[in-house]
Amino acid sequence: MDLAKEKSRILEQLCKYAWLLDERNFDQWLELFAEDASYVVTTQENVRCGHAFGPIMEKKSSLAERLAELKKLWWVEPVVTSRVISNVLVELTGAGEARTRFYMTIYKTSENQVSELFSCAKCWVSWRKIEGDWRIQEFKAVLDAD
Repeated sequence: MDLAKEKSRILEQLCKYAWLLDERNFDQWLELFAEDASYVVTTQENVRCGHAFGPIMEKKSSLAERLAELKKLWWVEPVVTSRVISNVLVELTGAGEARTRFYMTIYKTSENQVSELFSCAKCWVSWRKIEGDWRIQEFKAVLDAD
């Protein structure tokens, strides 16, 4: 296995993750996840208090349901977002398995064309290679602000 090539493929999937969300291409974004994937977004406050839960704790199937409901909200003006991923560390952990750690900064641009910082998070992703493609097995983000 070419380690540099596999790390590059994982980085490309990570960039797709951010790009597809920013473009509101939710169906393709969901395809990045393994069928039994988990998705958790929590806050620093929950982590400090030792809570094992977060505001968002989903499986792929419930993410799909949430996205279907979101698509029905046609009257909601889409917010322009830009996700910036930085300080990425990729670790190949076994045959067809990997982990990444990184920071994600999200900017929002309002109707009056003003961009401002929306959120920052530390993220951890477990990856699994399925039929030649790297898929998200577990996604966890801890938001810096509560």
